[in-house]
Amino acid sequence: MEGLSEAQISSIKQTTHISSRSKIIALYNYFSSLPSPLTAAEFAEIKYLCHNPFKHEISNAFSRNNGTIAFDDFVDFFSVFGKSCALDVKAVFAFKIYGLVPGLLTL
Repeated sequence: MEGLSEAQISSIKQTTHISSRSKIIALYNYFSSLPSPLTAAEFAEIKYLCHNPFKHEISNAFSRNNGTIAFDDFVDFFSVFGKSCALDVKAVFAFKIYGLVPGLLTL
């Protein structure tokens, strides 16, 4: 487990809906196998997103201002779309994602 300390694992457990140490390590290993820095466009093509019609909006919702995906963003994505995430948190991200589709959310 290179590059991910026990303190980081503990922090991820406390700040996300991912409580399994093995899942966190698996996410880190998967993230480490992707291009670095990971762009939002590259993130949209990972196996978990590539067939989603909103893949670009999802990747943009989780990317930083410079258009990249850091490990924290990557973990947030899997946390929000996980089974144990609270519905109110999912709702916030749903509005963020669908708000990026021009004309989809209007008042």
